[in-house]
Amino acid sequence: MNHTGKFEDDRPDVEKVACSDPAAMGKVVAKVAGTGQYASELERSMRCRGYPETEFVYTTGEFTLCLISPR
Repeated sequence: MNHTGKFEDDRPDVEKVACSDPAAMGKVVAKVAGTGQYASELERSMRCRGYPETEFVYTTGEFTLCLISPR
C-alpha cells in the first residue's frame, strides 16, 4: 500500500471481465488519459484525485485506470 492508501501493482495480470463475474477483482471508476508508466507513485495516484472512491490504480504508457473493489 502506498502513502495515499491505494494499492498498486506494477506488473498485474489484467484481463477485462464482467463486473458480475466472480473473478472480477476491480471495477473501473475512471480511465484517465496520459502516461503513467514512468511516473512516481505519487504522480500515478494523483491522476485519480478527482475520484475519491478510488481504492487502487493501474497505469500503462497510455492511460491510468482508477478502480474500486467489485461489490
